[in-house]
Amino acid sequence: MQSDDPQFICPHLAEGPTDTDIFVWFTGHNKDLNWSCRACAGNYPTAPASWVPATPAWLAKNRDEVYWDGIRGAPAVKHRESGLSFANRDLELGDEWGKFVDARPVFGSPSCWLALSSKGKLIRLSTQEPRIIHSLTLEDLGFEITAETGLCLSPDNKFAVLTQASGPNAALINVETGKTIKKLSRGDYHCENSHFPVGFFRQKGKTYLIAASDWNRLDIYDPATGEMLSERGPTRYENKERPPRYLDYFHGGLSISPDHQLIVDNGWVWHPVGGIRSWSLQAWMDNKWESEDGPTSRALVWRDYYWDGPVCWIDSVTLAYWGWGRDDEWLVPAVVLVDVRDGKQLKWFPGPKVRPPAVWPPRRLAESFFFDHYLFAVHDDEGTTVWDINTGERLLTDPQVKPWRYHPDSTEFLEITPAGFRVSTLITPHA
Repeated sequence: MQSDDPQFICPHLAEGPTDTDIFVWFTGHNKDLNWSCRACAGNYPTAPASWVPATPAWLAKNRDEVYWDGIRGAPAVKHRESGLSFANRDLELGDEWGKFVDARPVFGSPSCWLALSSKGKLIRLSTQEPRIIHSLTLEDLGFEITAETGLCLSPDNKFAVLTQASGPNAALINVETGKTIKKLSRGDYHCENSHFPVGFFRQKGKTYLIAASDWNRLDIYDPATGEMLSERGPTRYENKERPPRYLDYFHGGLSISPDHQLIVDNGWVWHPVGGIRSWSLQAWMDNKWESEDGPTSRALVWRDYYWDGPVCWIDSVTLAYWGWGRDDEWLVPAVVLVDVRDGKQLKWFPGPKVRPPAVWPPRRLAESFFFDHYLFAVHDDEGTTVWDINTGERLLTDPQVKPWRYHPDSTEFLEITPAGFRVSTLITPHA
């Protein structure tokens, strides 16, 4: 039985669907759900006179033939008292730096962050003292720094990529000097509809960069030199001819597994449908076509009109993504856990609300999901909620905490504020 299969169906569906539209009807008890026809859905909350069991035979015949046209009711959200709380402190760094645009944790250095300012400064700061450790002036990016300029830092802290989140351009820079190593571009074909795809990973002690070089193409680079390491045949139409390994997919935000073995791509295809895809990084190093159609490449989920939504890694093979359902208009606030190796859904639980993705600019740079023992979900209006992923219970709600990033070495959440930063730390009852 699949996670969106009904326990019961209305009598009209049991007699044989007269059309392909069905409505998901949550009973209000845990995650229990039924399916109804349009007529029965129109009588909600009055239930049909009787519900008919959804037999395996009926599901096998009809599961893939129906189309969701709405949801009635909602699943029950679980709560548990935990004694958890957040401690917050605000850091004001003055006007000389301008407004901070993005920030990333410096790996292996607790309470140390790399921040990008609107005045073109790359600033290394300590939130513990607090103080500015040093700053650099960025050179020759090829584009202006705006509120939609994202920052991505390599695991060895030597390189960074600045991206136009809704634009075609990015720049690979040397963090020690601030100089541009290579200018990158994904072209301007619908670039405004997804985050600039970029990420770093390490294999056999060496750092590699992944970046989009076209709307439907990713490449691997040596960040020290900017050399492309994934040169291959054409991936776009030439002289109106479709290349043999054409990928009809717009790449979106990228996420690398904690052990740097897997990649997740949060993109979309026409008409539009959002699709989270994954493949093996080691396989990609061995086969330059792995990101197009390699044997480890697979789709984890498809949702109509929804992509670049929140995802985070629970461990090296388990991904959490937001939203239960098949269409952006019918997505239930929820977390779905999937095994990236085979694409199988492990579980889901309702409740978490997050910053919604934007199909059109302005693009949101702030993350919505973080995981460190607990799952943290962030909403711009309702703040942060903390969840036990094993039980699906909400443990804490704090409307004042709205972080952008998380530093695992110092367990600090960082929010960019008009005056500087807010640092938040989770306090456990026995800490």
